[in-house]
Amino acid sequence: MIKQNFKLIDDIYRKILNFIKVEEDDTDTHICFDKDSDFYYISKNKLLHRLAGYTYKPAQSIIVDFEKSSCNNLKIYVKDIIKNILYDCCYIENIDKCNTSLGTFSILIDTDSELYSYIKHFIIYFNIE
Repeated sequence: MIKQNFKLIDDIYRKILNFIKVEEDDTDTHICFDKDSDFYYISKNKLLHRLAGYTYKPAQSIIVDFEKSSCNNLKIYVKDIIKNILYDCCYIENIDKCNTSLGTFSILIDTDSELYSYIKHFIIYFNIE
């Protein structure tokens, strides 16, 4: 189960984050992934359009879950899901990549390279091709 969830990081969640980043860099239109923004539904439709194909249905499901959640920002919501999956992976491997401070885990995925380093590590650990 954890291995399947881990595969979703690279297959779906990372793609969503990358497309959000591309949309944020778009200077022609105002893009916002905050639920209370007037531009949210336009931004959501653009994102889903970019995620056409195999990733459309899972991405749509994630967005529906996000809209039902108490979180207000899609990027934060997706990063929280990724962190939770990585916590599970760290727990299984029992490694110090999940730094503990005061009993709470701290996984940093502020940049694409940080996230990619975790992905590379666990691809090797789970022997995923």
